[in-house]
Amino acid sequence: MTLQNKSDHPNRRVYSGIVWLGVCMDEDINYGDNVIAFGMAGSGIIRLGTGNQQLLPDRSRMLLKCVGGVVHRRLSALASKYGTEYLITAHAGCGGGAQDIIGQTALEDATRQMAGDLGVPYLGFIPTAAEPVEIGNTNITAHIGRPESVHQHDARRLIFTTGGGITQAEIRKFEADGYGDAFVVSADILAAAIRDGSISQIQASEYLLLHLDVADGITEGLQLHTAARIFDAGRLPPDEAAANRLLAERMIARIPKI
Repeated sequence: MTLQNKSDHPNRRVYSGIVWLGVCMDEDINYGDNVIAFGMAGSGIIRLGTGNQQLLPDRSRMLLKCVGGVVHRRLSALASKYGTEYLITAHAGCGGGAQDIIGQTALEDATRQMAGDLGVPYLGFIPTAAEPVEIGNTNITAHIGRPESVHQHDARRLIFTTGGGITQAEIRKFEADGYGDAFVVSADILAAAIRDGSISQIQASEYLLLHLDVADGITEGLQLHTAARIFDAGRLPPDEAAANRLLAERMIARIPKI
């Protein structure tokens, strides 16, 4: 893939290093080498009273909005502390984003508005493509390989990140065993958010369980009691990652062993 010439695009944003990217947890998104991904159901976009209320009832949407907003803001602040930037995006054909908002333009608008409300930069929209493409007139690349018309998910696991997100190379290591693709959900700031009172421990646990419920609802054959995986990239202080891991482990322990 050829990068664009910055001189030809005066409003182009060029990032010299790694960026943190707030994304949908979708298993078919692929990321460029300069991306660390932090996943969330539908990128955290919600609409009330619409779509599949059995899969994602309004009470769960409000939890996603509350905790998801804290996650986005805290990741943005943490990225700045680490000398990088946190950006928000969504992707073409997202069934979770905004819960059945129809059409890319409407979903883009909803993502841009959410990012603006949170005070986090909006990157742009991840398109369906066969190979990585540049997003939002930047040098950040990503694509979703599943056709926009297809809403069948085939993930077999959920990776809960606890130590600083996950890269495409790290996802590939998980998926190299051939068991199946992985949804990606960020638990990287939950322990810190509990400590400072931004969210409660119950909210954090229910937020993580919400992602398991969504995954179970959109994927046939997912075995909930074996699907959850915890990944520590080692990019956060060990004590912080350990506190996040404990939260995820306690949530996983609540899954019925059937």
